[in-house]
Amino acid sequence: MLVYFGNFAMAEKNQLFSFYKIPSFLNKIMKDKQTAWNVNYNSYTDMQPFELREALSLFIDQQSDELEISKVIDKNWVCVTPDDLLYNFKNTILKIIEYIGLTVDNSENIDEFYNNWFKKQQYIIDEFKTIDNIMNSINLESSMTWDKLSIIGEAIVQSRLRRQGIEIACHGLNQFPTNTNDLTKVLLN
Repeated sequence: MLVYFGNFAMAEKNQLFSFYKIPSFLNKIMKDKQTAWNVNYNSYTDMQPFELREALSLFIDQQSDELEISKVIDKNWVCVTPDDLLYNFKNTILKIIEYIGLTVDNSENIDEFYNNWFKKQQYIIDEFKTIDNIMNSINLESSMTWDKLSIIGEAIVQSRLRRQGIEIACHGLNQFPTNTNDLTKVLLN
């Protein structure tokens, strides 16, 4: 079985989930990278927010390498994406169970588990929707305000902008904007 990212948005969403769900996530991806910013830094926690956001956005940019993996694996493997698990949970679980040769006595328990689990993920899904809305607002040149994003949410916005050819004048930008008016003021074309 292989869980893979079907597109860049899934890879981004996975980073957001990992940030919230895996306590050592930032330690793992930032291991020893802080010295690239300042040789006196001992940990990513020594970094200023703008430095950490930049480093995380560059890490997110590298996720494209993982998007092509499903094209080179054995065709007999069961392949699922994080979105399959998030939005088509029951069918995905049943597909995995069938693949490994097991059966389910009562699939209604899967629905009950999923509904409870999904509710507990809603705050992450909401932040990801906010990121999508921010990008739409910038691209449509409309006005929007939002609650403070997590550092990884900010990094996703920065990464998306970079992929569109837009950089953020981020040096010293330790308080990420919470509205499109302030954000567009720090964009470099």
